[in-house]
Amino acid sequence: MDTEEYKYRTQLCTDILGKYSFSTILPSKYLLQGVYRSAHIHFRVTGRRHKELISQIYFKGDPKIENDRWASLEKAKKRILPITPIGINGEVRINFDIYLQES
Repeated sequence: MDTEEYKYRTQLCTDILGKYSFSTILPSKYLLQGVYRSAHIHFRVTGRRHKELISQIYFKGDPKIENDRWASLEKAKKRILPITPIGINGEVRINFDIYLQES
């Protein structure tokens, strides 16, 4: 699903219980309009008979969060998630539970 303009995208489906998972690299900060954004992952979630959700998650301990105009918002605090090491090869786990509103 990569394009020249948008890279590192994928499309996922949940299992019968609504669970999902994916493997990726931990993203890095990037420059946007002269300011570094904190590391984050964007989500666009859709479901039949549910409202679309567009969100992003951030990573606890990222020093760029306090100066990131989106990550530092009060409503973003619940999406600053801990990183849990799970393997000897630097693998980590991040849990992000998603709930959609019915339309």
